[in-house]
Amino acid sequence: MDTENFFLLPDTTAQKQYEALRAFYVEKLSADEAAKKFNFSTSYFKKLRYNFVKSIKQDHNPFFNINKPGPKKRLQINTLLMISFLLENKIIQSKILK
Repeated sequence: MDTENFFLLPDTTAQKQYEALRAFYVEKLSADEAAKKFNFSTSYFKKLRYNFVKSIKQDHNPFFNINKPGPKKRLQINTLLMISFLLENKIIQSKILK
Protein backbone atom coordinates (compact mmCIF):
# COMPACT_ATOMS: atom_id res chain seq x y z
CA MET A 1 0.00 0.00 0.00
CA ASP A 2 1.31 3.44 -0.83
CA THR A 3 1.05 6.44 1.47
CA GLU A 4 -1.84 8.06 -0.41
CA ASN A 5 -3.97 4.90 -0.30
CA PHE A 6 -3.28 4.55 3.41
CA PHE A 7 -5.52 7.59 3.86
CA LEU A 8 -7.92 6.99 0.99
CA LEU A 9 -8.58 3.29 1.61
CA PRO A 10 -8.67 2.70 5.38
CA ASP A 11 -8.55 -0.99 6.28
CA THR A 12 -8.72 -1.09 10.08
CA THR A 13 -11.97 -0.66 11.98
CA ALA A 14 -10.70 2.30 14.03
CA GLN A 15 -9.47 4.09 10.91
CA LYS A 16 -12.80 3.50 9.13
CA GLN A 17 -14.68 4.81 12.16
CA TYR A 18 -12.49 7.93 12.27
CA GLU A 19 -12.90 8.57 8.55
CA ALA A 20 -16.66 8.00 8.67
CA LEU A 21 -17.05 10.48 11.52
CA ARG A 22 -14.76 12.96 9.76
CA ALA A 23 -16.83 12.64 6.59
CA PHE A 24 -20.02 13.27 8.57
CA TYR A 25 -18.76 16.26 10.56
CA VAL A 26 -16.29 17.86 8.14
CA GLU A 27 -17.53 16.92 4.67
CA LYS A 28 -21.15 17.23 5.86
CA LEU A 29 -22.22 13.84 4.49
CA SER A 30 -25.51 12.57 5.84
CA ALA A 31 -25.41 9.71 8.34
CA ASP A 32 -26.68 7.34 5.65
CA GLU A 33 -24.02 8.49 3.16
CA ALA A 34 -21.16 8.23 5.66
CA ALA A 35 -22.30 4.80 6.82
CA LYS A 36 -22.64 3.50 3.27
CA LYS A 37 -19.26 4.93 2.17
CA PHE A 38 -17.44 2.97 4.92
CA ASN A 39 -19.63 -0.17 4.85
CA PHE A 40 -21.38 0.46 8.18
CA SER A 41 -25.07 0.02 8.83
CA THR A 42 -26.92 3.24 9.55
CA SER A 43 -27.78 2.06 13.07
CA TYR A 44 -24.12 1.19 13.76
CA PHE A 45 -23.02 4.62 12.54
CA LYS A 46 -25.59 6.35 14.75
CA LYS A 47 -24.29 4.41 17.77
CA LEU A 48 -20.72 5.31 16.75
CA ARG A 49 -21.69 9.00 16.63
CA TYR A 50 -23.38 8.76 20.02
CA ASN A 51 -20.29 7.20 21.63
CA PHE A 52 -18.00 9.70 19.91
CA VAL A 53 -19.97 12.72 21.16
CA LYS A 54 -20.11 11.22 24.66
CA SER A 55 -16.30 10.77 24.67
CA ILE A 56 -15.67 14.29 23.41
CA LYS A 57 -17.96 15.78 26.08
CA GLN A 58 -15.91 13.94 28.71
CA ASP A 59 -12.68 15.44 27.27
CA HIS A 60 -11.53 12.02 26.07
CA ASN A 61 -10.08 11.53 22.61
CA PRO A 62 -11.35 8.12 21.46
CA PHE A 63 -8.89 7.83 18.56
CA PHE A 64 -5.57 9.27 19.65
CA ASN A 65 -4.01 8.56 23.03
CA ILE A 66 -1.91 11.33 24.49
CA ASN A 67 1.24 10.05 26.16
CA LYS A 68 2.23 12.10 29.15
CA PRO A 69 6.00 12.25 29.76
CA GLY A 70 7.53 11.49 33.10
CA PRO A 71 7.29 8.71 35.63
CA LYS A 72 4.00 7.01 36.26
CA LYS A 73 2.46 6.74 39.71
CA ARG A 74 2.96 3.00 39.68
CA LEU A 75 6.73 3.50 39.53
CA GLN A 76 6.59 5.84 42.51
CA ILE A 77 4.56 3.32 44.50
CA ASN A 78 6.99 0.54 43.60
CA THR A 79 9.89 2.69 44.80
CA LEU A 80 8.16 3.33 48.13
CA LEU A 81 7.42 -0.37 48.52
CA MET A 82 11.06 -1.23 47.84
CA ILE A 83 12.29 1.29 50.43
CA SER A 84 9.79 -0.08 52.95
CA PHE A 85 10.92 -3.63 52.23
CA LEU A 86 14.58 -2.71 52.62
CA LEU A 87 13.92 -0.90 55.90
CA GLU A 88 11.95 -3.81 57.29
CA ASN A 89 14.72 -6.17 56.41
CA LYS A 90 17.36 -3.88 57.92
CA ILE A 91 19.30 -3.83 54.68
CA ILE A 92 19.69 -0.08 54.62
CA GLN A 93 18.60 0.79 58.15
CA SER A 94 22.14 0.98 59.47
CA LYS A 95 23.13 3.37 56.65
CA ILE A 96 20.27 5.74 57.46
CA LEU A 97 21.04 5.82 61.20
CA LYS A 98 24.73 6.69 60.71
